[in-house]
Amino acid sequence: MRKPQLEEVLRAASNLAARKEFVLFGSQCVHAVTEQPPVEVLMSDECDVWLYEEPSVQDLLRRELGKGSAFQQSRGYYLDPVPPDLPTVPTGWKERLIEMRVDDISVRCLEIHDLIVSKLFAARLKDYEFIAAMVMAKLARADEVARRIQTFPDPHTQAFLLARLRISTEATDVRL
Repeated sequence: MRKPQLEEVLRAASNLAARKEFVLFGSQCVHAVTEQPPVEVLMSDECDVWLYEEPSVQDLLRRELGKGSAFQQSRGYYLDPVPPDLPTVPTGWKERLIEMRVDDISVRCLEIHDLIVSKLFAARLKDYEFIAAMVMAKLARADEVARRIQTFPDPHTQAFLLARLRISTEATDVRL
């Protein structure tokens, strides 16, 4: 998804939900930090938005702008409301959100290192590819991701996330 497409779906969400603030999760957050995102961001056809605990708004957005909607069928991309029990992210993530404006809409984006930690929890092939691309593009640093992982109190969680980070950066010149 290119930035103009992201902006279009966010404007549509703003109009439908009658709100001017969103929290963006997922790969589209990269648009908040660079004008030239890696291809892994551009290939994604979804925009992940977290709406706290607003099931009626989530249902409306999913129906009108979500996967399989007329919006997606006509444009090729869609909005995906993230469930209230949001993906696992490091402590302090809210303080690190990055502001992006779309007209009069405030879009607060997950900071890239926090985003990578959440993708390490998901551990899908596309997540590993995304992480490697962020590190190779120098948009993220593996050592900072490792520091964020070490904020989790459970040593088992730290160990499996650090192992997944090593796996995702194997194809890069980064060594942990």
